[in-house]
Amino acid sequence: MRVASLESVLTAATLVSAIVVVLWGIRIFQGI
Repeated sequence: MRVASLESVLTAATLVSAIVVVLWGIRIFQGI
């Protein structure tokens, strides 16, 4: 297992989570 691959996976997961949270927040904001 490469540390670089683990870091890249964590980075990708963080980016995806951030995008989902932002989109969900906008959706809720528009819902209000």
